[in-house]
Amino acid sequence: QQSTAIPWTTQERLLLARQLSYHGIGRFSDLPVLFPARTKNDIIAAAKSFIKLSIDLAVAEGDCDEKFKEDAEKAILWKIDFDKVPEVKKKGKVEE
Repeated sequence: QQSTAIPWTTQERLLLARQLSYHGIGRFSDLPVLFPARTKNDIIAAAKSFIKLSIDLAVAEGDCDEKFKEDAEKAILWKIDFDKVPEVKKKGKVEE
């Protein structure tokens, strides 16, 4: 089955930005409740894009340098990871 991407509405984008700004990235377990039409991986991908854009804008405006950009991306973005789909062995056993 191939799923189609549903564009994020302005309201969803603003809500995600507010939640990330207020709670940070440590409260991802609360976000799926606010976005019932989105999977956890959808929310994670949008959060990563939002954080990366914020870092890029800070560097472009001269508030930070390239070294900060590298350090921030390593420190923040590595904590956010997509859900892994377990691999299935030939005998039908699931491995994580």
